Amino acid sequence: MTCSASDSEKIVINCGGIRHETYRSTLNTLPGTRLSWLTEPDAYSNFDYDPKSDEFFFDRHPATFAFILNYYRTGKLHCPNDVCGPLFEEELAFWGIDETDVEACCWMNYRQHRDAEEALDSFEQPEPDAPEDDPALTGGADGDLKRLCMQEDGRRATRWAVVRPFMWALFEDPYSSKYARDNAATELSFPVCRPSQE
Repeated sequence: MTCSASDSEKIVINCGGIRHETYRSTLNTLPGTRLSWLTEPDAYSNFDYDPKSDEFFFDRHPATFAFILNYYRTGKLHCPNDVCGPLFEEELAFWGIDETDVEACCWMNYRQHRDAEEALDSFEQPEPDAPEDDPALTGGADGDLKRLCMQEDGRRATRWAVVRPFMWALFEDPYSSKYARDNAATELSFPVCRPSQE
């Protein structure tokens, strides 16, 4: 059996148990990346290569690899919707692909995890301790008492007094949080039937 020139240019990559077949020239479209190194003459000794099956093996996430290999084929890096951002970010780093190559249509989906982390970090910042002569502790500034969870007489507010504004916002202001939006959607889906007053 003879191999044509195009067959000898093919390379088989087994990623997480799923075989992918492509051309060496396709892998050379992004020089300096891990997949482009497979086309070098010493790749057989530098990577996990099985001569029986004539394939390179990588124990990585197979679904994301399909998107990465497609980037070599099309020049467009799209992000899968069913894979979380940190996982895709980790895979890009492993394969040596710059995250700024993610297409604009997928950028929001890709960045969503970072935006959420940044928002959570802003909520977790501890407030600085108030000095002893702070007017909020003596009842001087109204809003500061609520912020410090203190009542006007200097005692700590009850748990309900602290939680109450959030509960009101949950049911009254659907734009106050994600949970408030979910609650508003539920209320619209299942309206409460009230008996008529006669």
